[in-house]
Amino acid sequence: MLRTKRNCQRLKDKITNSTADKGIKWRFNAPLGPHLGGVFEIMVKAAKRTMTNILERFDITDEELCTAFTGAESLLNSRPLTYQSANIKDDILLTPNHFLIGQVGRQFAPDLVQSKSYHPKKRWRRVQVLLSFHLYLKDTNGIRKNAK
Repeated sequence: MLRTKRNCQRLKDKITNSTADKGIKWRFNAPLGPHLGGVFEIMVKAAKRTMTNILERFDITDEELCTAFTGAESLLNSRPLTYQSANIKDDILLTPNHFLIGQVGRQFAPDLVQSKSYHPKKRWRRVQVLLSFHLYLKDTNGIRKNAK
């Protein structure tokens, strides 16, 4: 165990030294100290809550799970990186999707899914429900309130 700890410390020092020459400053986050992470830990928390709600409510296939992760990724990466003003004439805010895919992102599913027309063989409707923005907004409302 002690050997592993020393190896990890050496690796950390090696990464820090090699990237310091390039002007990169690493900030290591302890695995059991998410409160030290700040803003990015809020995003991890939002992703975990969304995926937990999806997995607790539905029995889904691997493909549906992959689609749900992709949708959650798109939703989290569509958040603005800067302050959003109420002025309509302001420019479009930059989001992580601008840098990752070159655009704001797309909505994967419609806002409303008609539950009356659900048929057990049409599993794609489940994916629509999983990716609806209503679940995302419900899960992240607490985070938005805490951030203010």
